[in-house]
Amino acid sequence: MAQEKENSVLTSEEAMNRALMAEQEAAEAIRQCEAEAEQRITDARIQARRIAERTDNRISRLQEHCTMATRQKAAALLFEHERLKTSYSPEHRSKLLKQALRQLAEQLTTAERKEQDSDTP
Repeated sequence: MAQEKENSVLTSEEAMNRALMAEQEAAEAIRQCEAEAEQRITDARIQARRIAERTDNRISRLQEHCTMATRQKAAALLFEHERLKTSYSPEHRSKLLKQALRQLAEQLTTAERKEQDSDTP
């Protein structure tokens, strides 16, 4: 019976050692998972920073392009405004318009006559 008691103590001791070993292994696995998770978080933050930098650069280039295009358009409008301020009077514009209409009518009627002349044998 003494030997049986000794075997049961050793078995209990082995069971405790196994449980402690399993607990230590589990704790180590948890530490490894935490370290891996921290590394993934760090990598994700680095990637997010890179994406943000690229986005900021794209936005800056777009803003520069829009600013330049707006300035060019404003300059063109200002030039056109100045040109129109110094252009012909309404009476002179009316004369130019009438002259252009006469020329257009003449061209249309001449073209029409030429078509009629070419259609007849």
